[in-house]
Amino acid sequence: MFLQMIVPYLEDFPDVETAWIYRGICLTSLSLYDEAQKSFERALEFAHDILRPNAWLGKGELYVRKGDSKAALSCFHRATEIDPRDGLIWSLIGETLLKSGNLNRAEDVLCSSLANDCRRAEHIYSVLAQVLTAQGIYPEAKDYYKTALELNPDFAPAFDGYSDLVAFSQLTESNEVQSDIVNYIDDIDCSPLSFLARYIPERNERNHKFWIYYGQALGRLWRYDEARAAFQRARGGSNRGMLVYYAWSFEGQMEKDRGNYSAAQHCFENAIAVYPQSANCYVFLSSVFFRAGDLDRAEGVLRDALKLDGDKDEALFNLGGILLAQERYPEAVQCYREAIKIDPDYTIAKIRLLDVEHTLLWRQNNL
Repeated sequence: MFLQMIVPYLEDFPDVETAWIYRGICLTSLSLYDEAQKSFERALEFAHDILRPNAWLGKGELYVRKGDSKAALSCFHRATEIDPRDGLIWSLIGETLLKSGNLNRAEDVLCSSLANDCRRAEHIYSVLAQVLTAQGIYPEAKDYYKTALELNPDFAPAFDGYSDLVAFSQLTESNEVQSDIVNYIDDIDCSPLSFLARYIPERNERNHKFWIYYGQALGRLWRYDEARAAFQRARGGSNRGMLVYYAWSFEGQMEKDRGNYSAAQHCFENAIAVYPQSANCYVFLSSVFFRAGDLDRAEGVLRDALKLDGDKDEALFNLGGILLAQERYPEAVQCYREAIKIDPDYTIAKIRLLDVEHTLLWRQNNL
């Protein structure tokens, strides 16, 4: 809706930098990266110094979503050259380095940025705590989270991270170790740190389910190399197809979350090869193509998913998003309506449906 409304506005007022920035953000969310990049470049043409960092941040987030960490870092650094005292910008640099596996560089950059007496420094301290958590330096990580909360008591990422570390310390001190894990595969029902405190690899050498869970926990703690090794162990030691399927699936989700789309594609395609009857990894694979900006392949994979059992509501919702990006609004409306029929409580689908219907009405009245 906003994207449609802003087009005539920019025709009348082409030098309003904030409008170009918001247009770029909207286009980025639709994976229309070429047009989004042009919008951010137009914003930089007109932006005053106070707003130029926002244009560079938007462009950097575009590259993060696209999976190009090198280009993202270049944009974020351009923003720091204009405003070196914004802690949010430095935290985005640290987070990008963290997900790229460059822990030492992330720590150095974040620690150096603290000398700038930054605004919004709670963002720096929180990401710095994540970096130390990834390195297993838990006491110092807890201190950094605590500092972030002292600066901003309502800062949710710091509160969640601090709470997890407190729980981890309590579990470690109580020696509450379990040798067996649940007999089904699902998301970890506790924090990854709590999982590491409760379950010891030495007591689960032959438990293939454990290695899947263990890999998932390590991935959520940014310990990517160890996570891959755990997933590989789960696959190599099991002759049960579904365990191999889940190991590939969870590894693919980890790689997708960090923006490593080629590795994610490899994992999801292997999962599909193991168990082609499930739509689940087709949906995941499609989301990788969508994030990478390949809308045609994303649509094709989702249409294959709709021929299978399971996850039809999610497949329809995601297909609606792809059609929305291509301005195929009536088809998108149909997808959202069908998704809601399957799941009447699908709130985000209801919101998206209302938005597209308003867009169609606005176009009818204004074009």
